[in-house]
Amino acid sequence: MYTYRRLVAIKLLALCTCVWTPIVHAYTTEEITTYLDRLNLLLTDASPPDTESITVILEPFIIRLAPLAKRTFKSYYTSLNDIERNQVDILLGQRLVLDLATIFSSNTISQVRLDRFSVDDATATAVLHASGNPNPIQLEIKWIQLGKNWHLHTIKIDEKKLSSIYYKLFAEILNQEYSVEVLYSNLRRLPYIQLEDFSGGTPGKNPTGWRTLRRTDDQKPKHYYVREDQENYYVAAQDTGLSVILGRPLHWNPRQYPILTWCWRANALPPGGNEKLNHANDSAAGIYVLFSRNLLGVPRQVKYVWSTTLPEGTIDRRNKIWRPYFFVVESGAKNLGKWTFEAVNLYEAHQYAFENEKPPNRTLAIGLLTDANSTDSYAEAFYADFRAWSLEAQDQGLIENYCNCFSNNTTSLLSETLEPNLSDLPSKEAKP
Repeated sequence: MYTYRRLVAIKLLALCTCVWTPIVHAYTTEEITTYLDRLNLLLTDASPPDTESITVILEPFIIRLAPLAKRTFKSYYTSLNDIERNQVDILLGQRLVLDLATIFSSNTISQVRLDRFSVDDATATAVLHASGNPNPIQLEIKWIQLGKNWHLHTIKIDEKKLSSIYYKLFAEILNQEYSVEVLYSNLRRLPYIQLEDFSGGTPGKNPTGWRTLRRTDDQKPKHYYVREDQENYYVAAQDTGLSVILGRPLHWNPRQYPILTWCWRANALPPGGNEKLNHANDSAAGIYVLFSRNLLGVPRQVKYVWSTTLPEGTIDRRNKIWRPYFFVVESGAKNLGKWTFEAVNLYEAHQYAFENEKPPNRTLAIGLLTDANSTDSYAEAFYADFRAWSLEAQDQGLIENYCNCFSNNTTSLLSETLEPNLSDLPSKEAKP
């Protein structure tokens, strides 16, 4: 646990490190002192602005945090692609500003003065003294010049590096190599993990980062396409007998975040679909959660389905080797054509499926399957907004239906031509 004093210092540093970056170009103590005068005026104002007002003021100054992010998140950061690193930089800056604004609005820091400012070649260093309650704090900020721009490099709080403090704060995410969505959500202080909302995809194309989970599906058309509905995104899926499972590697801790929620809408049910029977094993919508693999590489997974015939609450499996347990969470045509919200407990499902064994602390993937091959018919469904929640969030009543943003008037895919789409996805088995 970190002391309140250190957390206050972290939040204060957000402003100092971000707004001064452009000022470093001037190399003058006077300009920094002038800024500190403005800062102190804000701190001593009898009616300080609220958190939101301060955040709006500070946000434009959050620039070029990549060196600090790299020092904080180490090899995890360098393993990300350019888009992911840029998003981490942005969210790290927003986290710092929001924390700082909270401290300012509570009037904890009373005064900041500049003790020393120096520039040496491509390095600039500022040492600050912050008078606060209960104790003063010494802050040291170092910038480096890369090309024509200055970048934040190091921050010390009473001689302790900020990067070390934040590394410890996010150590589980970094060491377990959880998906970057977990880091995003923690930086944003969300009460859930935003696993997938398909906003990174291109309408009319297969969703970004998703691919076939079975080798037998590699050369089949993948009829899972991103659609947009009033700035909200979802995947529209259909099947006339190909039965392709589309999956995405997603790693999070189902012990810490066991509640999985999502939105879906079934538009066409495969007639007579019954997940218990080999000759009728079709579902308008199915979601796999892949926890691990056994020694033979066989997935240890569970499946949630929208069944044509089996009643809601049914838990069963087909009488074939390695078939996963399925859980019926929607049934029949009662909600056909309507966006429906679902919430399931992965921890309990894993215990049911694997002889009371608790799930591993790192999932492998999730998968989608809309299929009509066994009944030789047609199935269609939409999928959207997957989130993982803690039990605490559930107990606090934070988990609510968020599917109302999607319109039930969105057209079905029946009028659209089913054409092969082999180029959008890599033709290789996913190995999450």
